Amino acid sequence: MRDTRRTSKAPLTTLTGKDMRKAALVILIVLVLFDLVVKHHEVFGIDGTFGFVAWFGALACFCLILLALAVGSLLRAPESTYDD
Repeated sequence: MRDTRRTSKAPLTTLTGKDMRKAALVILIVLVLFDLVVKHHEVFGIDGTFGFVAWFGALACFCLILLALAVGSLLRAPESTYDD
């Protein structure tokens, strides 16, 4: 007897990682382009530049990754710590 049940997947489960990256990139580009039409209220002077939130966020993320690598290398236990 043939199985006639439908096995439909949710739309998001059929997307691959490459598709998700493309979609995220398109969303990010659109959000940065919205920066052209938004009126900025500058506080520090540099926060009024084009794409400030995008490049400042990317720079902050990069700095936090470097900080995490530095702290991780300082706190790393020697390889012989768990030898019997």
